[in-house]
Amino acid sequence: MFISRHGPLAPTHSDTDFAALRTRVRWLARLVVVAALTILGACGEASLKAKAPAIVKNPAAMPKLAELPPSVVDAPISYDIQPVLAAIEDAVPRKFGDMTQRLQSASNKRQQFAFAATRAPFKMSLNDDELTLSTMVEYQGRGWYDPAIGPEVSGGCDDDGPKPRIQVAVTSNLKLTSNW
Repeated sequence: MFISRHGPLAPTHSDTDFAALRTRVRWLARLVVVAALTILGACGEASLKAKAPAIVKNPAAMPKLAELPPSVVDAPISYDIQPVLAAIEDAVPRKFGDMTQRLQSASNKRQQFAFAATRAPFKMSLNDDELTLSTMVEYQGRGWYDPAIGPEVSGGCDDDGPKPRIQVAVTSNLKLTSNW
Protein backbone atom coordinates (compact mmCIF):
# COMPACT_ATOMS: atom_id res chain seq x y z
CA MET A 1 0.00 0.00 0.00
CA PHE A 2 1.21 3.49 -0.80
CA ILE A 3 0.82 6.59 1.35
CA SER A 4 0.25 10.00 -0.11
CA ARG A 5 -0.41 13.25 1.65
CA HIS A 6 -4.11 12.56 1.07
CA GLY A 7 -4.01 9.19 2.81
CA PRO A 8 -3.36 5.53 1.83
CA LEU A 9 -3.79 4.59 -1.81
CA ALA A 10 -4.62 1.14 -3.13
CA PRO A 11 -1.95 -0.24 -5.47
CA THR A 12 -2.74 0.22 -9.15
CA HIS A 13 -2.56 -2.51 -11.78
CA SER A 14 0.79 -1.21 -13.03
CA ASP A 15 2.17 -1.21 -9.45
CA THR A 16 1.31 -4.91 -9.00
CA ASP A 17 2.86 -5.72 -12.39
CA PHE A 18 6.05 -3.93 -11.36
CA ALA A 19 6.17 -5.80 -8.05
CA ALA A 20 5.74 -9.15 -9.81
CA LEU A 21 8.47 -8.23 -12.29
CA ARG A 22 10.83 -7.20 -9.46
CA THR A 23 10.20 -10.56 -7.72
CA ARG A 24 10.94 -12.46 -10.93
CA VAL A 25 14.18 -10.52 -11.49
CA ARG A 26 15.32 -11.31 -7.94
CA TRP A 27 14.64 -15.04 -8.44
CA LEU A 28 16.46 -14.99 -11.78
CA ALA A 29 19.48 -13.27 -10.19
CA ARG A 30 19.58 -15.90 -7.42
CA LEU A 31 19.37 -18.68 -10.02
CA VAL A 32 22.28 -17.17 -12.01
CA VAL A 33 24.44 -16.93 -8.85
CA VAL A 34 23.72 -20.56 -7.87
CA ALA A 35 24.46 -21.78 -11.43
CA ALA A 36 27.75 -19.82 -11.54
CA LEU A 37 28.87 -21.23 -8.16
CA THR A 38 28.01 -24.77 -9.32
CA ILE A 39 30.02 -24.37 -12.53
CA LEU A 40 33.00 -22.88 -10.68
CA GLY A 41 32.88 -25.69 -8.12
CA ALA A 42 33.04 -28.28 -10.91
CA CYS A 43 36.28 -26.81 -12.26
CA GLY A 44 38.40 -28.46 -9.57
CA GLU A 45 41.28 -30.89 -10.03
CA ALA A 46 39.22 -34.08 -10.02
CA SER A 47 39.20 -35.82 -13.39
CA LEU A 48 38.19 -39.17 -14.74
CA LYS A 49 40.89 -41.22 -16.44
CA ALA A 50 39.88 -44.29 -18.37
CA LYS A 51 42.25 -47.23 -18.80
CA ALA A 52 43.70 -47.74 -22.25
CA PRO A 53 42.16 -50.69 -24.14
CA ALA A 54 44.13 -53.92 -24.25
CA ILE A 55 46.16 -54.44 -27.41
CA VAL A 56 45.37 -57.63 -29.30
CA LYS A 57 48.58 -59.04 -30.78
CA ASN A 58 46.97 -61.76 -32.93
CA PRO A 59 43.59 -60.64 -34.30
CA ALA A 60 43.19 -63.94 -36.21
CA ALA A 61 42.87 -65.73 -32.85
CA MET A 62 39.73 -63.79 -32.02
CA PRO A 63 36.51 -65.77 -32.48
CA LYS A 64 34.64 -64.90 -35.67
CA LEU A 65 30.93 -64.21 -35.52
CA ALA A 66 28.78 -66.71 -37.36
CA GLU A 67 27.37 -65.45 -40.65
CA LEU A 68 23.62 -65.15 -40.65
CA PRO A 69 21.50 -66.00 -43.66
CA PRO A 70 19.61 -63.12 -45.27
CA SER A 71 16.31 -62.52 -43.58
CA VAL A 72 12.93 -62.05 -45.19
CA VAL A 73 10.16 -60.03 -43.60
CA ASP A 74 6.74 -60.89 -44.92
CA ALA A 75 4.43 -58.27 -43.43
CA PRO A 76 1.09 -57.14 -44.82
CA ILE A 77 0.82 -53.42 -45.50
CA SER A 78 -2.52 -51.69 -45.31
CA TYR A 79 -2.91 -48.41 -47.18
CA ASP A 80 -6.03 -46.37 -47.97
CA ILE A 81 -5.82 -45.63 -51.71
CA GLN A 82 -8.91 -43.41 -51.87
CA PRO A 83 -6.97 -40.15 -51.23
CA VAL A 84 -4.46 -41.13 -53.95
CA LEU A 85 -7.25 -41.93 -56.38
CA ALA A 86 -8.98 -38.62 -55.56
CA ALA A 87 -5.72 -36.71 -56.17
CA ILE A 88 -5.25 -38.42 -59.55
CA GLU A 89 -8.86 -37.66 -60.51
CA ASP A 90 -8.28 -33.98 -59.65
CA ALA A 91 -4.96 -33.80 -61.54
CA VAL A 92 -6.09 -35.37 -64.84
CA PRO A 93 -8.86 -33.53 -66.72
CA ARG A 94 -11.97 -35.50 -67.69
CA LYS A 95 -12.22 -33.75 -71.08
CA PHE A 96 -9.49 -32.40 -73.30
CA GLY A 97 -9.32 -31.17 -76.86
CA ASP A 98 -11.98 -29.32 -78.88
CA MET A 99 -13.44 -30.43 -82.19
CA THR A 100 -14.22 -26.82 -83.16
CA GLN A 101 -10.58 -25.72 -82.85
CA ARG A 102 -8.37 -26.61 -85.80
CA LEU A 103 -4.71 -27.12 -84.93
CA GLN A 104 -1.99 -26.55 -87.49
CA SER A 105 0.34 -29.46 -88.21
CA ALA A 106 3.91 -28.66 -87.22
CA SER A 107 5.37 -30.53 -90.19
CA ASN A 108 3.01 -29.51 -93.04
CA LYS A 109 1.32 -26.13 -93.43
CA ARG A 110 -1.42 -27.69 -95.59
CA GLN A 111 -2.59 -30.05 -92.80
CA GLN A 112 -4.84 -29.26 -89.86
CA PHE A 113 -6.50 -31.45 -87.27
CA ALA A 114 -8.89 -31.31 -84.34
CA PHE A 115 -9.58 -33.83 -81.59
CA ALA A 116 -11.55 -34.26 -78.40
CA ALA A 117 -11.44 -36.97 -75.75
CA THR A 118 -13.41 -37.78 -72.63
CA ARG A 119 -12.25 -40.23 -69.99
CA ALA A 120 -14.23 -42.29 -67.53
CA PRO A 121 -13.36 -42.24 -63.79
CA PHE A 122 -10.12 -44.03 -62.95
CA LYS A 123 -10.26 -47.52 -61.48
CA MET A 124 -7.50 -48.86 -59.26
CA SER A 125 -6.95 -52.54 -58.54
CA LEU A 126 -4.38 -54.62 -56.72
CA ASN A 127 -3.65 -58.20 -57.72
CA ASP A 128 -0.89 -59.79 -55.64
CA ASP A 129 2.06 -57.39 -56.09
CA GLU A 130 0.69 -55.53 -59.14
CA LEU A 131 -1.14 -52.22 -58.87
CA THR A 132 -3.18 -51.24 -61.95
CA LEU A 133 -4.68 -47.83 -62.71
CA SER A 134 -7.06 -47.83 -65.68
CA THR A 135 -9.68 -45.75 -67.48
CA MET A 136 -11.77 -45.85 -70.65
CA VAL A 137 -11.28 -42.97 -73.10
CA GLU A 138 -13.80 -42.03 -75.81
CA TYR A 139 -12.31 -39.92 -78.57
CA GLN A 140 -13.06 -38.28 -81.88
CA GLY A 141 -10.91 -36.57 -84.44
CA ARG A 142 -10.87 -34.97 -87.85
CA GLY A 143 -8.10 -34.01 -90.23
CA TRP A 144 -8.11 -31.47 -93.07
CA TYR A 145 -5.81 -31.21 -96.06
CA ASP A 146 -5.67 -28.26 -98.42
CA PRO A 147 -4.04 -29.53 -101.64
CA ALA A 148 -2.22 -27.15 -103.96
CA ILE A 149 -4.90 -27.83 -106.60
CA GLY A 150 -8.56 -28.45 -105.79
CA PRO A 151 -10.82 -28.06 -102.74
CA GLU A 152 -9.96 -28.87 -99.13
CA VAL A 153 -10.58 -32.50 -98.16
CA SER A 154 -11.23 -33.90 -94.69
CA GLY A 155 -11.93 -37.11 -92.92
CA GLY A 156 -12.42 -38.27 -89.37
CA CYS A 157 -14.49 -40.01 -86.79
CA ASP A 158 -16.56 -37.17 -85.43
CA ASP A 159 -20.10 -38.07 -86.43
CA ASP A 160 -23.03 -38.50 -84.05
CA GLY A 161 -22.68 -42.26 -83.84
CA PRO A 162 -20.88 -44.17 -81.10
CA LYS A 163 -17.40 -42.79 -80.52
CA PRO A 164 -14.31 -45.00 -80.68
CA ARG A 165 -13.00 -46.04 -77.26
CA ILE A 166 -9.66 -47.12 -75.93
CA GLN A 167 -8.84 -48.79 -72.60
CA VAL A 168 -5.76 -47.18 -71.01
CA ALA A 169 -4.01 -48.98 -68.13
CA VAL A 170 -0.78 -48.53 -66.22
CA THR A 171 0.51 -51.44 -64.15
CA SER A 172 3.30 -51.28 -61.58
CA ASN A 173 4.96 -54.08 -59.64
CA LEU A 174 5.02 -53.17 -55.95
CA LYS A 175 7.59 -55.77 -54.96
CA LEU A 176 10.71 -54.48 -53.21
CA THR A 177 13.97 -56.07 -54.25
CA SER A 178 17.41 -55.86 -52.69
CA ASN A 179 18.45 -53.09 -55.11
CA TRP A 180 15.33 -50.94 -54.84
